[in-house]
Amino acid sequence: MNQKQRKRLAELAGSIADISSEVGEILYDEQSAFDAKSEKWQESEKGQKQDQLISELQAAVDALDNAQHELDGVATQE
Repeated sequence: MNQKQRKRLAELAGSIADISSEVGEILYDEQSAFDAKSEKWQESEKGQKQDQLISELQAAVDALDNAQHELDGVATQE
């Protein structure tokens, strides 16, 4: 892999980090809104759907973070 390709991978890793950060902000807002609701609401059908959404957002952030780290690792290999 040449230097140009490594640089592009590093740039892509940075873009993924930015996306992960933005999704993380949405996750934080959703989690805060969920936590502010009553326990009864949290246990309702709507609350369970919201909780599932939060879990899926967390999984997306984790996957993005993993992809970013993998690309960073490839971009820095000699």
